[in-house]
Amino acid sequence: MDTFADRARHLLAHYKLNENSFSKKIGKSYTGVVKVVRGESKPNLDMIESILAAFPEVNPSWLVAGEGKMLRDSKEMEVPAAETLQEYVLRLVDNFARLTNQLEKKDEQIENLHEMLKMALGKFEPDTIQPKLLPLLGYGNVA
Repeated sequence: MDTFADRARHLLAHYKLNENSFSKKIGKSYTGVVKVVRGESKPNLDMIESILAAFPEVNPSWLVAGEGKMLRDSKEMEVPAAETLQEYVLRLVDNFARLTNQLEKKDEQIENLHEMLKMALGKFEPDTIQPKLLPLLGYGNVA
């Protein structure tokens, strides 16, 4: 299933729900659900959380990315011990920090590429270019 809309339609078919009953079950507006199910818009995090809360047996990886099986195994649904849960939360926090850092680096790379593209197209003002880019662009070491 390539898109979230495909997976949402599969979910509705599996539970024999129409868009209206699905929207009521997850506590979201009918219009918002219809747009997502028809592929007219993407779900927000709140909608995804609502779906997973209403259908705890649904595999979050499948719902979000199409990875794995639609339904989790019963073993996966077992509630972990408090210590294990705390370790899991700490791991999630670490992963979130790592991903945030990666996104910040990617944002910086995109900005640098954007500046380089403007220079290549001749649509730049040298005073607006970040000083660290000038040597990369052959303008010497300007401080």
